[in-house]
Amino acid sequence: MMRKSIKATYFLAVIAVLLLGTGTPVALAVTTSAPGSTLSADQLKDVSSNESTSSDSLFYPGVYSKDTQKKLDEINRQFDSQVGWQMSGNTTMDVTMSMTAELEFMKMWANAADYWNPLFNNETYAKNTRYKGIIAAPFYKESGTMFPTLPVDLDNGTWGGSNDGGDIEFFLPIRPGDVFRTYAERSNVTDVTPAEGSTTRTFSVVGTGTLYNQKNEKVLTQTTYGRNSYSQSAALRESAPGGSGPMSGPAGSATEKAPEASELNGTSTGGAADGFAGKNPFGERHNYTDEDWAYIHKIEDAEVVRGNDTLYWEDANVSDEPAWTIVGPTTTLDMIQFNGLGIIQSPPMREQLKNKDSLNGLKQDEYGVYHLMIEGHFSEAGMGGSMPIHFMAYGRSLMARLITNWIGDDGWLSKFGWRNGNLADQIIDQVPYLKSKTVTGHGKISDVIIAKGYVTRKYVDGDDHKVDLVVWTEDIDGTLCQAANATVILPSRSSS
Repeated sequence: MMRKSIKATYFLAVIAVLLLGTGTPVALAVTTSAPGSTLSADQLKDVSSNESTSSDSLFYPGVYSKDTQKKLDEINRQFDSQVGWQMSGNTTMDVTMSMTAELEFMKMWANAADYWNPLFNNETYAKNTRYKGIIAAPFYKESGTMFPTLPVDLDNGTWGGSNDGGDIEFFLPIRPGDVFRTYAERSNVTDVTPAEGSTTRTFSVVGTGTLYNQKNEKVLTQTTYGRNSYSQSAALRESAPGGSGPMSGPAGSATEKAPEASELNGTSTGGAADGFAGKNPFGERHNYTDEDWAYIHKIEDAEVVRGNDTLYWEDANVSDEPAWTIVGPTTTLDMIQFNGLGIIQSPPMREQLKNKDSLNGLKQDEYGVYHLMIEGHFSEAGMGGSMPIHFMAYGRSLMARLITNWIGDDGWLSKFGWRNGNLADQIIDQVPYLKSKTVTGHGKISDVIIAKGYVTRKYVDGDDHKVDLVVWTEDIDGTLCQAANATVILPSRSSS
């Protein structure tokens, strides 16, 4: 009985928090956008006389136990100390393998993210473009200022988290030999628990930073958004056979949104105690037929890398749809290739177990073995017996590939704002034939993921001729997975 209980708890926790970089706003972390209280030492008061919250009580925004308030004060002090120039990782930043753009790593990234565009991996070709050499494919380097992860013991309840997406603005191309440093803004944490009270305490967490090169030129600015939650819902507390939980039904359903946190009580997991016995909370595995493979190859053959065939602003029109991009059916190797260099950096497990802070990112399986949450992208053990899921950044790169294919060597991807889960609904609502749709999916290993796009606006902004697009991903069954707003700058015949 104990082993089954551990396994169920492990599965729910891994789905809820997986790496935070995966981006699924799972049900336990979804709250209404009620007014919240931004956490600061000056503004927040401890209005509770209890050291801990009763398991039957509700959370209210800005109302904390003395212990929680003390932890929040310490978090604020840490945030204050982390503002400024960063050369590598710290407690709020992703550890980057190198702060120098190295040609071989740029090619490795292009191999994983955009194998077919010679601008990113063919030196002979790239010398004849306006860049006079290879530049990095989008997202090769980011600011490193990921939104913060709050301690699992900050408040009562089962901890959960989600990666809600981010916004990035690209100012300059990255070239081999560039050396970077990041200026980190203060991380922000806002209590967005509903004002009327909830069994789930939810914090919005935000990280912002700007990447500069060796010439002190601004390369990119990035903000990332996430949520951390602490749930006292019985649906999350019970883990014994026959207990309740938030993961019933196919979360990849294209017809229903994930339930709100207030709807979780009494929702049956059906099989949490035995690791879901082959079921997947993000939808069942697709069985690929010859007809499916013909459809996949048709999309592959229609993909166009524009390259030096210039797309002028005058030739782009609202309602244009760039050629789709596609990956899959994906395998574990795809995930390893996409994030393999990051995994190599992980210290040995025995070192991680010595560090209390590392325990936020570790989970024990039914046999008592510790796993990094990132393993949920590579193995069924990492997902508590279910199919591993894609990095949300994997779909993001597929959407960026669609854009760079379409704009060619002479266009520039200026802005890209992506959202995951149902937070992407307001983005896809700009596409006329997607107005009634919702984003409910999350790519998993074995899925085919297709990126599509739709031009929503073209305009002149100062000296720049700009086009706005909505881009999104979906699986082969049409389940929407994530979406982004993008702005590109195109050359104009009037200024050429």
